[in-house]
Amino acid sequence: RLEGAGKTSPVATGPWGFDVSGMDTDFRPGENWYEYTNGKWLKTTELPSDQTSWTPFVALSDQATAQVRDLLEKQSKLDTLIGRFYASFMDEEKVEELGVQPLKSKLQQISDLSTPSDFAAFAGRTNFGLGSSPFSFSVSADPKDPDMNVAQLGQDGLGLPDRDYYLQDHFAEQKQAYKEYMEKLLNLAGWPDASGAAAKVLELEDQIAKLSWTNEDRRDPIKTYNKMAVSDLPSKAPGFDWNAFMEAVGPIASSSTLVVSEYNSTVPDGVVGIAKLLGQADIDVLKAWSAVHLVKGAAPYLSSSFVDAAFEFSKKLSGQKELKPRWKRGVAYANSYLA
Repeated sequence: RLEGAGKTSPVATGPWGFDVSGMDTDFRPGENWYEYTNGKWLKTTELPSDQTSWTPFVALSDQATAQVRDLLEKQSKLDTLIGRFYASFMDEEKVEELGVQPLKSKLQQISDLSTPSDFAAFAGRTNFGLGSSPFSFSVSADPKDPDMNVAQLGQDGLGLPDRDYYLQDHFAEQKQAYKEYMEKLLNLAGWPDASGAAAKVLELEDQIAKLSWTNEDRRDPIKTYNKMAVSDLPSKAPGFDWNAFMEAVGPIASSSTLVVSEYNSTVPDGVVGIAKLLGQADIDVLKAWSAVHLVKGAAPYLSSSFVDAAFEFSKKLSGQKELKPRWKRGVAYANSYLA
């Protein structure tokens, strides 16, 4: 219960039931049930410009978002934690004044990395926050023993949705847009030689994509269940400083057990291949990769130049025509981080 929320009034539900006005009875239900039940709704309903899809459930969510906004604005006046969170995001003047300043210390940490071990430790520290890691790490139910939790490790490191965006020609436009987006972010962050750095980061991610498992293989519960001790990683997936990574991400004891998803002892791809690749990569490329993913993760919360760059790129992937109003984005972030 939110502070000061008081008693809530009954919510008016309005008309409910089956929407017969959305049916198209020109179609016979036995031949095309979908058009029969939804045809007129599909022809007459317009997709809102700030949405990528529109269904009755999305409409309900949009309505709930407006209701949550009212609650958050009240909480802002009461100076509660969630109220301060929302108010800080809505303070556009302050956000514009700060620009890239909130990232300066993290960017300096990246600039100071000098060895592959430094990179591994930084990747571990940013695994659960802004930025990214070349390997996913989480703790969840053991797929073969759901009464127990287990650490889980898998491939990661791509800025595009999956490996196909790097390897298939029909995604060439999105891949080029991603390169331009990285360059823009690095320029906004003041990273040296933004154009050259973006090109090298894309080359690295191309290599990671080639080593990454397909989505089909990643859905295979047998292939992706590879249990081992943390202490086994340096010998089974050499090249990456697992000790530095596990110390930073946890710390996780070397005697701990984990499940490695994309692992095959006879094929040097997935986690094994990516670990080897990172061990051979130039430290300056790893630093640029870290900077890209830090700024990319923070862009939605920074000044308008970052937000606009992020949205222009996202349009290439989602088709969304218009950025959601700031208050909608603020509600979504409050729901995500403090709900």
